[in-house]
Amino acid sequence: MVKRDRSGHSRHDKRGLREKPTREEVDRRLAAVALSQALAQPRLALYSPLSSAILNYLKSTTPRFSISKELAKLVEAELSKRYPVLASYMRRSLESRVRRRRAREV
Repeated sequence: MVKRDRSGHSRHDKRGLREKPTREEVDRRLAAVALSQALAQPRLALYSPLSSAILNYLKSTTPRFSISKELAKLVEAELSKRYPVLASYMRRSLESRVRRRRAREV
């Protein structure tokens, strides 16, 4: 049986992992691997004819419209809303990596 929290959302996924990690539950080792993968290959792909049609229409009708920038804004906003602790952790970790990289270059 799936355990539910006070809001009625399931607390665990099929593998027994928490769906929305709290600050204490972000596995730093897994986060580091995910960040390395994201920096090595930051592109995402999705299959959605509806999304494609809307975004291509906007690209045709809006000067300087960027499908990639729009998708990044939409996806990041939704992920931050659904997983605020994880998004905050990843954002801070990415900023920290960028600062360290810039410091080495100077």
